[in-house]
Formats: sequence, C-alpha cells, structure tokens
Amino acid sequence: MHQAKVVELKKLNKKIHHITLKVNPNQNFSFTTGQFISINVAPEQYRPYSIASSSKYKNKIELIITAQHNGNGANYIKNLKLDDVVNFNGPFGVFTLKQSIHNNYAFIATGAGIAPILPMITDLLEQDKTSNIHLYFGVSNKSQVFYLSKLKTLKNKYPNFNFDLCLSKENKDLKFKYKKSRVTQAINIKNDCNYY
Repeated sequence: MHQAKVVELKKLNKKIHHITLKVNPNQNFSFTTGQFISINVAPEQYRPYSIASSSKYKNKIELIITAQHNGNGANYIKNLKLDDVVNFNGPFGVFTLKQSIHNNYAFIATGAGIAPILPMITDLLEQDKTSNIHLYFGVSNKSQVFYLSKLKTLKNKYPNFNFDLCLSKENKDLKFKYKKSRVTQAINIKNDCNYY
C-alpha cells in the first residue's frame, strides 16, 4: 500500500475532476506512462483510476476522474480536500506505449478516458519529432469540453501533432472547430498506423 497527499483539486467541468497527488519519495513508487492505480475509497473497497501524468514526474500522480453519481468511488473523489492522504495500490496495467515500425499514431478517447492517453501523447511528442500523431477526442457537447487549450498548445508547439474534437450531441456553431459526430465516425483508418 502506498500513500500520497492531495496537493491540487480542480473541476474541469460539471462531472470531471482533476486531482494531483504527491507521493512521498521514500516510498519508492514508480510507474510507466499509461498505467493505473487502485485507490482505497472505503473499507475493503478499491477503485481503479488511470494515471493522467507522465512517468518522468516520479513523485507526482495526476488523475482525471468522472464523479457525478453517488457510488462509493465517486463520493470519495467528490469529498477529497487539500492535504488529505490517499491510500492506493499499484501501479497496474499494460496499456503503455509500444515500439513499432509505423510512424503514424492515432489515439482515441472520450471524456475522462483521455487520462492515460494525454501523457502518452506528450511523452511521444518529446521523444519523436517525425512521427505523425493524431488524437480523436470525443465528448457530448460544449459544456463537457475540457483541455481544449492544452490540446491547441500542443498543436502549436509540435507540427507533427493534430487532433479532432468530436461533439456527438452539439448542433450549434461554436467559437472553436469541432466535428459534429461520434468519435468513432471521425477516425480515418490506416494500415500503417498504431492505434491506442
């Protein structure tokens, strides 16, 4: 069992919470970008949450979590306060970047599912300046959009990165560019591409 302190809490929209945890360096905790941890949310109850930060930040864990209902996990997340201590196990999972012969990458995510995807993309962009990296990110409507400015910053910084924002239930003209479709309808399937 590991412990971490809550050092930052943000609401990205009505249901998405962004939480930053600081792990004590003497706990010898390490992970690979894309893995997840299992948080002790109630006695004998654990919930898995993907790590939304890069493994290069060894003692920092960021989480992007949907918490709008009244389950034990959601209530635990909604009631967290700064300096609370979080108990967790892990890391777990094999959803990590793999070596490949292809130089095209497509990442597909909806809502909080972008948690393991975004740090994978940032790691890849820092390591690989030549591969084409494309993100397909979907939410229902304008009120659920988050990280748009972060994605625009990445696009401006890295010429080999692009993204499609897909809003499946939005019909209005907005101040930003988006596709009026489900994320699965926007994907351009290629044979020489790595899909995540």
